Amino acid sequence: QKSIGIAQLGKNHHGLSPMKKTLSLYIFIVYSIAISIAYSVDLGDDTKPLLPFHHERISGDLNVTLTFQDEFNGTSLDTNNWVVMTTVGSGYTTGDPYIACYVDSPNNVYVANGDLHLTVLNENTNFSCNGIWTNFTAGEVDTLEKFSQTYGIFEVRARIPDVRVPGLQETFWLWPVHESLDGVVWPASGEIDFAEFYSQYPHIVVPFLHYNASSPNQNITSYSYDCFIDLSSYNVFQLIWTPYQLTINVNNYTCFYDDWNPAPPLQKPQPFSRPFFITLTQALGVGTNAYQPGITPLPATTQIDYVRVWQFADAD
Repeated sequence: QKSIGIAQLGKNHHGLSPMKKTLSLYIFIVYSIAISIAYSVDLGDDTKPLLPFHHERISGDLNVTLTFQDEFNGTSLDTNNWVVMTTVGSGYTTGDPYIACYVDSPNNVYVANGDLHLTVLNENTNFSCNGIWTNFTAGEVDTLEKFSQTYGIFEVRARIPDVRVPGLQETFWLWPVHESLDGVVWPASGEIDFAEFYSQYPHIVVPFLHYNASSPNQNITSYSYDCFIDLSSYNVFQLIWTPYQLTINVNNYTCFYDDWNPAPPLQKPQPFSRPFFITLTQALGVGTNAYQPGITPLPATTQIDYVRVWQFADAD
């Protein structure tokens, strides 16, 4: 094991007002060789091998149905699938002390050459964004009021900016349609970050689950830090979500799982027992991963090749 220090990393979240979270993560890189048996999931022409931890729960050829698909093969964002999220509309921002304002602009969100492009820009002029003064704009889309699902397989193929210095953050995540649950609010109400990238650690993504655990739970985040990626090419990020377990595969390798057990008043499978929608974010970083003028290269763009979701045939 090689210790690479402490990072303060995070993002602000959807809500009536911006909510900032700062995560203090002890990051260890584990280099190991693992031999696993691959199980195939019947996903039509695009079968992906899965390496689940609990073979008795997820194994063999699963009976699934495609419920959502966007290949981004057109020339514009499909508004039947996506909403462009804006800071003015949501209060959501990322970055600290340099703040990204989310805007509905073709400079920040556009479809071209078979990809959805989400770009963070330095506008080189100071402007007011929902009462916050900044120079930076960014792009985010989500499926709020367009598509949501409980359980299933969620998959994103994307190319993350090849940036190997602090300053950028990219996240593919799920957020509950209804933020509060039985009187509890975030983080107890749940959030699934199935791929979160911090450019100061360019070789990995860091999955993170947000909920209140009934006891200390080492699997809330990927403490093994072996969700390795290749910045020179596209990577495939996959979430398998059942009532029993959340499993994350990166490039067909299982690098994270959690058999969550929530703190009262919630009971398993809460809070992950209700519809969540998809969010794709290009962001500025915070803490030790904050944007550094003259060092962090901008513009920076995440290119998303496709988003696909399947539902289990026996899902409730």
